[in-house]
Amino acid sequence: RSLRPGEEDACLDLWGAAFPDAGRAYFVRYFTRDPFRQVEDTVVCVADGRIVSGATFVRRTVRCGDTAYRMGGVANVGTLPEHRGRGHSTAVLRALTARMDDAGSDFSLLGTGS
Repeated sequence: RSLRPGEEDACLDLWGAAFPDAGRAYFVRYFTRDPFRQVEDTVVCVADGRIVSGATFVRRTVRCGDTAYRMGGVANVGTLPEHRGRGHSTAVLRALTARMDDAGSDFSLLGTGS
């Protein structure tokens, strides 16, 4: 499902735990500095009433010559360590790619951050 307003802190906690080398503070920018962000662009998986997995669709326009393409960037694909291996990230990515298709993305790109 889409992240709901007011759940940003829970999502930041998830990403901080899933990516301990980056830390929670690194991910704040996805909620505060992206002018193209829409709440529904973050997709999460909830288990036992807790956000356990999530990913973000980053909307961008990429130009090649005179042609503009809509890119769906895939960012922050993460699952809490104790919930890994249960298909949560797969479900989140399926929902995220459907969301990118619905938004008219021409292509998607996944960055690893390293």
